[in-house]
This record gives sequence, structure tokens and C-alpha cells, in this order.
Amino acid sequence: MSEFSWTLPYPSPAAAGDGRRDGSHLWGRDIWLDVAAANGPDRVVTASGDWLLAEGVEAYRQNLIRAFITAPGDWATKPTWGAGARLYVKRQNTRANRDELVERLRAQAMRDRRTESVESIDVSWSNGTLRVHVVVIARGQIQRARRVEISFEV
Repeated sequence: MSEFSWTLPYPSPAAAGDGRRDGSHLWGRDIWLDVAAANGPDRVVTASGDWLLAEGVEAYRQNLIRAFITAPGDWATKPTWGAGARLYVKRQNTRANRDELVERLRAQAMRDRRTESVESIDVSWSNGTLRVHVVVIARGQIQRARRVEISFEV
């Protein structure tokens, strides 16, 4: 009696054809947005006329920034998506408002499947500007416990 054997290829980062072995392809790819734009996040166009893309951890970071500044209900297809940081710009700098915003930011970060935990959130108001600094621990299949810092102003 003869036995059959075969070898199945093991999926690896290099199997995607891009040669990346650091696991960055697992974080995704998205349109890069200039969050420092005066009129809100804006796309950046490359010299070839294409939109600049964010990949890897930067795509994850950009997605969290969009989730933090988007107000719930702004997207009809995702009515509960967004923390609504912009809604707090004109509010008074009270402990209750800070705590409410921090909790909304924490909940929104944890909704992303790439987030392991939220390490810290700092919010402050100054001269009509809201400053937000969030540190998350991101999960990944190749590299675990990656610390990602996110800062923005609205």
C-alpha cells in the first residue's frame, strides 16, 4: 500500500508579493488624510495625481483619528461610529466634560479590532482649541503590544 503526501504552502507576509516581513500589511491600507488642515482632514494628492496612502500602523492611527473627530450620526451607514471630539471644542473646560470626552474616546478606540488596550488619554482646552493625546496598545499577529501615540487638535 502506498501513501500520498503533499506540501501545503505556509502563508507568509512575503506571499502577498510585496516582500514585507514586519507584519505591517496586517494593519491595512487607507487614504492618508492631513488632519492638520484648517478646514478639517483633507486628502493629499501625490505628484502623479493619486491620493497619498497610509499603510501599516499609520493606517491604524489615521483611522483612530477619524473615529475620534467624527460625531456619531455623521455617517448614515455607521450611525454609532465616532467619538465626536469636535462637539467638545466650544464646551467649558470642566471635569465632567473632560471625563465624558475621555470615556467616549476610550470606547471608540476599543471598538477597533486592532486595539489591545488604551494606555492613556489626555484632553485639554486652550484658546478655543481642543488638544487630544491618546496612547493605545495595538495588537497584531506578528508583533504584539505595539504602543501607538495619537495627537491632534480641533
